Amino acid sequence: MARKRSHQHQRSNRTQGAGSERSYFEYLISAPAHRTSRTELVRVIRGGEDTYLELKVRFSNVEKLTAEIIALANTDGGAIVFGVDDQLRIEGVDDPESVEEQLRDICARQIQPPVMPWINKVAFDNGRRIVVLELTPARRPHRTLDDRFYVREGAIKREATREELSRIYGETHLTRFEQVPVLGGEIARDIDESLFWSYIRGVNPGPWGEASRGFPTDKVMLEMGLATNIGEKLVPTVGGMMLFGLGDRISALMPRNDLLLTRYSGSGPDSPIIEQVRLEGNLLHLFEGAWRFIERYLDLWETRPSARALRALITDQAAPRAAARPNGIRNDQEIDEQTFREPGGGEPVLDAPNEPDGPDEPDEPNDIEAFLPVRSNHHRGAMIEALTNSLIHRDFGARDRQAKINIFDQSVELINPSLQPELPVVSIRYGITGSPNPRIKSVFTNEHYGVPTFQGGLARMLAQATEFARRAPEGPSISYGEFRLRLHGIS
Repeated sequence: MARKRSHQHQRSNRTQGAGSERSYFEYLISAPAHRTSRTELVRVIRGGEDTYLELKVRFSNVEKLTAEIIALANTDGGAIVFGVDDQLRIEGVDDPESVEEQLRDICARQIQPPVMPWINKVAFDNGRRIVVLELTPARRPHRTLDDRFYVREGAIKREATREELSRIYGETHLTRFEQVPVLGGEIARDIDESLFWSYIRGVNPGPWGEASRGFPTDKVMLEMGLATNIGEKLVPTVGGMMLFGLGDRISALMPRNDLLLTRYSGSGPDSPIIEQVRLEGNLLHLFEGAWRFIERYLDLWETRPSARALRALITDQAAPRAAARPNGIRNDQEIDEQTFREPGGGEPVLDAPNEPDGPDEPDEPNDIEAFLPVRSNHHRGAMIEALTNSLIHRDFGARDRQAKINIFDQSVELINPSLQPELPVVSIRYGITGSPNPRIKSVFTNEHYGVPTFQGGLARMLAQATEFARRAPEGPSISYGEFRLRLHGIS
């Protein structure tokens, strides 16, 4: 029962003997819960409402009652007693069976994930009967069908803050951080409507193929689960912002969801840094900026090149090229100042390679190419999948860990904040996956979002990378909240 909290009502945890035809799981499902005694119930009611107990004189207002149930389940469990007034008098309910039926319907159909309550009907000598609904926090966090979260503070309920949701989400994989509302966000101000409606008209051209229907961004984002109500205000979720947010608004509201890319001249992080840039913005912007950086320093192939092709490529790379950068990017294609920034903002870490040399510097046609003796060769599809994985599966709730892509002379290392998966990480090699951000993944990997895709997922990517380099990747591994994967190339 509630009142910080006696668990005598919970089912016994004894198991069946060996060889029994009834499994312990079946026993838990079918065994009735111990009924709360009238003496214990009266003792609890006399204490009045608190964090763990809500008293109601009757069943009414399904929406408010749903929020009360969610608040109790998300806080630390407790009980709701029907048939007790504000003066703590036991008035009883007219139809306890009907109340029980409606409560079970709310718990099963109006709450995500469903709440598994214990419901008892208690009769007193004067003929009055009350209904007791008891909850545990075992499956929290719970939310309404329109993605609103509540917690209980003393005898009142309120909507949960982002920090509270972050803490709760860290305890479970049932609900995702991508669904957390971005407090301070506004759809009209923060969403790139051009990108959003380009995607919507591609994926669902029937209803939205004509401009005459208007552009109800808020309505459609709510239907997609990319926006949620906070009080009377509709705000984007973390997933909605990362998919369709404007770059400057993401930087202001979600400053730690950036990506750091570094090219080292050597085989490890202690080697000299050739170039380091920081990307900020939505996921499409991050992918495009990261892909330009990758193409600048790697040669990408659909299949493993022959030995003759590799020798020819190495010969071509031996002499610095004045007219073009790696992969055919012209010297006059400057780094987008909005995309590539030095840590802390500003210009790239190194000067652009086509800037005039200083008075004491040798007249090199291309400083970076003269400094880079090695260009690694990688499988294009494997690199697309590795970059996609690092962007859409990261833990967006982590503020103390940086997402990184490190390019070395003969390998590429991808590091991103990650939750510990439910299964061992080696299960990925067998094609067993469980996305921590399923809504983000669904949109990002759809062809209408605008990024290239690689069919087969991480398992096929690992196989393709191994076949191409004739050396298995290092990882994937997860330790200290970081996912790590290193892909080897050929040079």
